[in-house]
Amino acid sequence: MVGLSMHLLGYIFNRIFTEIPIQGVRYFGVIWTQTFGTFSHPLNITWMSLTCENSEERALAMALVIMGANIAGIYGAQIFRSDDSPRYRRAFSVACAVLAAGLAFAVMRYVDDVVRRKRRGRDVVEPSASESDATSLEKAGAVVMPSDDQPGPMLIEDGGKPVVSAGLKAIA
Repeated sequence: MVGLSMHLLGYIFNRIFTEIPIQGVRYFGVIWTQTFGTFSHPLNITWMSLTCENSEERALAMALVIMGANIAGIYGAQIFRSDDSPRYRRAFSVACAVLAAGLAFAVMRYVDDVVRRKRRGRDVVEPSASESDATSLEKAGAVVMPSDDQPGPMLIEDGGKPVVSAGLKAIA
């Protein structure tokens, strides 16, 4: 949502900067828009990859995102019309409205996701640094077990020999 918000801010800059006759200010608006316009697309695909429950759902969702990006090229030519050039006031206003609607949908989707997780009994809790740091747990005397699907952690000595960590030595 941050990337989408920054992209919207860039289009707001571009709409405002059309009235300012300084070329460097307009250039800043274009650079801002291009930087954050491409920022949110990979994050969106990553989020979908993590959210989808199986490979078929993930493939369909990614195909829809790519289809949406390609369709944007079609209607983009209809928004930025030659009769609105060179300042494109109407086009930047329409782009701001489209991005604001997209941001509103993203916020609604996030709220919906949080509500659904709470209904399932899995509260959305961000782990603190002390909970996720295995070395601090080892120092506190807790035994950190490796997960079943990953090999145990290993440390490399100066001579290049692998050595099992202290937490696994205590278990063995």
